[in-house]
Amino acid sequence: MDPEILVKRAQLGDKEVFVELIKSLESSLYKVSKAILLSDSECLDAVQETILIAYKNIQQVREPKYFKTWITRILINECNKLRKTQTKIVMMDRYLELKGTIVG
Repeated sequence: MDPEILVKRAQLGDKEVFVELIKSLESSLYKVSKAILLSDSECLDAVQETILIAYKNIQQVREPKYFKTWITRILINECNKLRKTQTKIVMMDRYLELKGTIVG
């Protein structure tokens, strides 16, 4: 079936069609997340969060033909959020490590 029609049906509340759309993009979404994040578990977290956001906000898709672009943009934003969190954790760990070296 035409992806644009599927998006329109999903926007009308057809949950099964939404699942079908996601399954068709699953591999692509994972590859995008893997290009940004290092760990498989973080990739899966990002994809899962993206799916949830997309489900809640599918009404915001103005042009159904751009659904893949829309959901990919959400994924990239989620991956970037995770990366920022990772960076803060690494920086804090490094700070504590250095502080221990100086004090100890």
